[in-house]
Amino acid sequence: MIENQKSHLIKYWEHRFEGLIFKVLPDRVLPLLAVEIRHAETKEASFAVIDYKKNQLLFNGLGLEENWWVGLTAFYAGKLFFHLFEGREYPEPTGLVVADALEQSLLWEKKDVYLEKVEAQGVLVSPLKKQGKELLLLDIKSGNELNKKELENLGGNYEQVANSLTFPSQYTEGTEYFKTIAQFLKYKLGIEVAHKIDYLEWNEYILLSYWEGKSNFLLSMNKKGETLFHELLQENAGNQLEETFFLVNNYLVSIKNKQTILINKLV
Repeated sequence: MIENQKSHLIKYWEHRFEGLIFKVLPDRVLPLLAVEIRHAETKEASFAVIDYKKNQLLFNGLGLEENWWVGLTAFYAGKLFFHLFEGREYPEPTGLVVADALEQSLLWEKKDVYLEKVEAQGVLVSPLKKQGKELLLLDIKSGNELNKKELENLGGNYEQVANSLTFPSQYTEGTEYFKTIAQFLKYKLGIEVAHKIDYLEWNEYILLSYWEGKSNFLLSMNKKGETLFHELLQENAGNQLEETFFLVNNYLVSIKNKQTILINKLV
């Protein structure tokens, strides 16, 4: 970014879902986000896909035959990968289901496997009921097993990653970095920070999520210390979220009140 060009942030798009947002995954190739939504009162899970460049909800409400013991685990080139789970206190995966996000259709299902990795040339899984770590390579479109030669080549650089994904560093109360940032926020904005801070510097931006009491805020500043964006993400939160925001390319993604996804463009 040019030094004398003032960075700014555009409040680009937001959408409120009816259930609680449990997980957001970016596609590693296409400009898409997959969202897992949980509806505890009806014991149902549904899934949505967003095109974050077109600020468009492609679909909302995709459900599987198993509509509760299922979880989104990967998103690659428009393909959604779900683990199925046993319904018990500590759920363990029992199989894999793959859907096409663009066609909104199920592609294939394979029982008794665990997803290890998705590459351009196939889906790497491990059998759940066999001793050791015998890996299988499956075709991404059909789920059919591919040959051993293709499996041997998996160690090469075949991954077609077009999207840059960046997560903030996390600093907990009592650490030196936390103390430094907390002092800056108190001096600059009169904020008394507690618990932890998620912090990221990206180009001319300073992006951070902080807790004040039981409330979680998202703050964006430029390198001059000027506030660009200051949003209350969650009030009276019972617990601290593991991840409060991330960057995919130059889009800032965060969750507000566990139901609304916020997408801001950094320019």
